[in-house]
Amino acid sequence: MDASYLQDYSRWAKFDWHPIHAAILTLGLFPISAEDNCRPPVLSEKTQQDRYEWISILIDKAIKQGRLQNPINPRAYVEWAAKYKVDLPEELVLQIDLTYGTDELGERERNSYLNMIAALLEILNTKIPRPNGELFLPYGNQSAIIERIIAAYGKKAGLSQSNLEKKFKDAKDNLSRSE
Repeated sequence: MDASYLQDYSRWAKFDWHPIHAAILTLGLFPISAEDNCRPPVLSEKTQQDRYEWISILIDKAIKQGRLQNPINPRAYVEWAAKYKVDLPEELVLQIDLTYGTDELGERERNSYLNMIAALLEILNTKIPRPNGELFLPYGNQSAIIERIIAAYGKKAGLSQSNLEKKFKDAKDNLSRSE
């Protein structure tokens, strides 16, 4: 592979990395090989060499602890780096976001989801008539809805009681603001 081909973040964003690749890219440099058996770089500046070694240690620990997989997925690496305050070159992050998309919601999309949640809650908390004409709440109240969600999906991310209560409140507030 031509070395100039590798000096482009958009290309590196498209395939998984060896830990050495990840450490080199974190420094804002480009690996000289895309092979898994690449050697650590010899860096001219001591501060760069020290930072490379520090990043390499962090990456190795993350792999051993299961926070990163080897080979390293670029999207997972950006998320890991953000969580552990490891600075990455902006262009690298941008190219990875362009390749994999971003998990962040825009303001309009977030508001739409909150409005949908609030509307569904309102419908679930609306009394409906029984055949005899008597009105009843089929799902009880919001607490009963939360209990049912936890019973059915409690192990899923984001579906804890406290998170549901917070999101439901956010949803209701958002819907009342947008009326």
